[in-house]
Order: sequence, then structure tokens, then C-alpha cells
Amino acid sequence: MSTLLLQLGNTPELSIREIEAVLSVVTTPVIENVLVSIETDANTPAPVEIMKMLGGTVKIFSLLCTLETDDSEALETAIAEQLSQDAVGKIHFALAELGRNHLPALNPTHIKKQIQSMGNPARFVESSRSGLSASVLIHQTKVREVALVYTNGTHLLAETAATQDIDSWTFRDRSKPYADRKKGMLPPKLARMMVNLCLGSSWSSDSILLDPFCGSGTVLLEAMVRGITGIGSDIDAEAVIGAQKNVNWLAQEYELGVAPEILKSDAANVKPGKTITHLVTEPFLGKPKPEAGQLPNMYKGLEKQYLGAFKHWRTFLAENASLVVVFPLVELPGKNPKIFSLAALIDKLSALGYTTHSEPSVYSRPLAIVQRQIYQFTYTAK
Repeated sequence: MSTLLLQLGNTPELSIREIEAVLSVVTTPVIENVLVSIETDANTPAPVEIMKMLGGTVKIFSLLCTLETDDSEALETAIAEQLSQDAVGKIHFALAELGRNHLPALNPTHIKKQIQSMGNPARFVESSRSGLSASVLIHQTKVREVALVYTNGTHLLAETAATQDIDSWTFRDRSKPYADRKKGMLPPKLARMMVNLCLGSSWSSDSILLDPFCGSGTVLLEAMVRGITGIGSDIDAEAVIGAQKNVNWLAQEYELGVAPEILKSDAANVKPGKTITHLVTEPFLGKPKPEAGQLPNMYKGLEKQYLGAFKHWRTFLAENASLVVVFPLVELPGKNPKIFSLAALIDKLSALGYTTHSEPSVYSRPLAIVQRQIYQFTYTAK
């Protein structure tokens, strides 16, 4: 067994749920909202393969050793010794210090000189104290990034084993042939995390994922990368044509075989023609910038929309089908804060056979009025 440290992205709670779902592990907090650890075994994929699956993890570190000291010189020596082990040729290294803002920064020049005294030429690659960004590190193939992590009075020494491929995410987001920014865009990383929550760690070649509010097809694109067969639908004819272009484009670019079929249909009437084992979607969430006075009627309409869709989905969902659905949340600040949500709908959905897994995770962009609540359900026929 070995230990991996996973650096979380901008939605730590959702990132942790994704890690635990995909890898069937229990995470242990190392630095709150920043870093968690997992124990691996022979069945755990390599860090690079784990990173290819996840949407909410920025870096994966392999734990090298535990250092029971706060002395800077001793820590610098330990880092130099680790970098020098089995080194061949010049050592290019970067340094990340996590959880150590209350402690003096280490001196990379001291580390470099110690490496050189051990008979190895060395070069330090400068970065912020938190280390190189993922966008830089993926292009610095010769650089070994070591991380010194302070947690619970102990130092952990680790080395970066995998980094999020920012280029790949950017390519899928910005190079696809169709996008409609006016309608709002589901971020690809969020779409991947939703797909991963829905898939978990066990799904088969017979599994089929449906997105009945597919828009430009972001959920379907991320499902394609994960290797699951998908179907999409949308009531907007332009979106249907655009989403079909997008999935066809990705199938060709990534050599993924047959692209998902995109149907033109209202989500409350869609007929996929197949039994659906997984459903991932972001329905229409209402006006992105509603006035306070509009919210009661807006939520009344949204509840009717959601309830109608969930009722209809029972006609094609498999027993124990998994669903991940975005619900809208608005929190109005002030002396008498008001919260608008569809939480009251959950009991009605329970009566229809939908069981929630846990409290929802919240995702929102800065300054957004309508936030996303990520709900996870299992469907069992009543």
C-alpha cells in the first residue's frame, strides 16, 4: 500500500465526493479544503490514470516520507536527499509548501547546493510558495516538483505524480464547433464531476447515460471521454443541431467511435428508446438574474417543470438507476435573509421512487445570483 495526496480544486466538497465515488475510497483530510489523502492498493489506478478520470482534482502527490521536525535546515537536507536518490543527470526541481504559511519559507538555493554537494548538477524552477501551476507543470516535463506539507504538527514530504491537463480541458471547452454563451454554460469540469458522481466506480458496457436538457452537450462530451454510451435531448432545435455537431466533433478528434444521438424533445416527454441506467443533467434554472419579486413565481414554475420531468423519467429508468441533477438555489442577503430552493420537492420525489444520497453540494460562480445545488438520486420503482 502507498499514500496519495490529492489537491482539491475550487469546489472542495464536490471534489471529495467525486474522488470517493470514482475510486471507492474514504478520503482523509490533510489540509481542510485543500488536500486529502487516500490509501492505495494493487487495484488502484496509477496517479496519471486517476487524474484523467477526475474533474475536481488539480494535482496528485505521492507521499515519500514523514519528517518529525520543524527545523528548516533539516527539512532542506531531507528534500535534497530525496531528490538525489537514483538521480540521473541534471536535477530540475520545483518546491511547493502547503499548510506552512505560519512557518519560514525554505531556501531553494540551500537545497540546490546540497544536491550539488552530493554530486548532482541541479536547477531550481521558481514558483509561488504553493508550487507550480498545473498549466505550467504539464509543460515542464523535466521538472520534479516536491511538496512539503504541514499537517497536525508533522511534515509530509511528497512528489507530484500527476497534474490536471489544462490544455485538454481548454481544448474541449473552447474548440468545440457550437456554443451559446447567452444561455449559460455548464463548466466542463463540473460536468465531469457530475458524470463521475453518477457513474461511481462500477458501470458496464451496457450502461447508457441520458442528458434530457443537453444544451450544447457538455455533459455528453465528458461522458464520452469517460467511455459511457450517451443520449441527449433538448427542446431547442438550434441546441439539438449544435450539440450533435459537438459530439460528432469530439468523436472524431478523440477517435471515440459512434457519437451520441441528440433528440429534439421536451425533457418531460423524451423517449430515448432504451433503458437508461444513468441520468445527468442541468435543467433550466430560471432567469440568471431574477428580481426578488419574480422569485416566488419563478420557483413555482420550476417546481412544476422538475416534477413533470421526474415523473416521466420513470418510464425508461432502469431499476437502481443513478441520477445527478442540478437544482437552483437563490439566497437573498439582508436583515431578513430569504432562501429560495426546491427542497420541498424532495419529499414528492421520494414518493415517486427517487432516494437522495446525501445533502446537495453547492456550486456557484463569483457574483452569480442563481447557485447550483448538485443532488444525487437512486431510482427504485414503486
